[in-house]
Amino acid sequence: MKRIFVVDCYSILFRTYYTAENMKTSIDIPIGGVFGFIRTIFNLIEKHKVEEMVITLDSGKKTFRSEIYEAYKANRVETPQNMIPQFAILQEFLDCSGLANIKKDGFEADDIIASIVTKKQGKFSQGKFSIVTSDKDLMQLVCENVNCVDIFKDKVFETNDVIEKFGIEPRFVVDYLSLLGDASDNIPGVKGCGAKGAVKLIKEFGTLEEIIANAEKIPNGKLKDAIQNYSQMGILSKQLASLNYDVEIDDSLNFSIGNIHFEEITKFLEKYEMKSLIYLPQRLAKRLNKNSEQPQEEVKEKPHAQFQLI
Repeated sequence: MKRIFVVDCYSILFRTYYTAENMKTSIDIPIGGVFGFIRTIFNLIEKHKVEEMVITLDSGKKTFRSEIYEAYKANRVETPQNMIPQFAILQEFLDCSGLANIKKDGFEADDIIASIVTKKQGKFSQGKFSIVTSDKDLMQLVCENVNCVDIFKDKVFETNDVIEKFGIEPRFVVDYLSLLGDASDNIPGVKGCGAKGAVKLIKEFGTLEEIIANAEKIPNGKLKDAIQNYSQMGILSKQLASLNYDVEIDDSLNFSIGNIHFEEITKFLEKYEMKSLIYLPQRLAKRLNKNSEQPQEEVKEKPHAQFQLI
């Protein structure tokens, strides 16, 4: 059965940016995040022998979550100045690369990912999926046909791994986040309910709704008071933490990496002085028995001389 890799783009981009935030070209164009993203993607393809992949992106516009809770993600620090121009550079790479990528106004990448891996028709009906992310929110999607891959930790999360991490089954991760909250997205959760309390309540009663309905039966006085006093914040938090499974996905989009435009990628890497990465598409082209129209001499990975690390 084929496996489709679904990439959480900005999860990788920001992680790689902070490892090379001052990397620039000879004319001071910041490229560290994009450089790291491209290297990570090609290493992912090589390590996991990827045949089908789609890259998902946030649109950068407000979503339904901001409409129901203005403070959603309001605690996040301002995007670094060196990062801002790299969004357009990354999109330029994706547009020229031949790699399938999806962005939808009004939705986050997480919603696109959820919609892809839960589709029951067309080419999605027979597939297995690997979600490439460091985002714990997406672990709610793990099941028999879906796992999560943290490429930076070299870890694949199957159902048993999620249970080991959280103490609950993947289907309850959204309830766990609803109770505990999520500081990274400014999801409030239920005040007074910690991680251990959340796991205990879920194991005893089930979903957030079932916990609220059985609040009188909660033996722990502090947890009982927390649920009774802050249940509405829990309900709001679940709305924020829940994924939208109904994003329209074009079934004709080709996820095959056999469509990669090796010549265009080489031109892009040369344009932005990332010549030390040229060996990556060359290596992939060789594996796919393809040749770039303008094959380059194989380059070993090393920092390019024109990079300015300031």
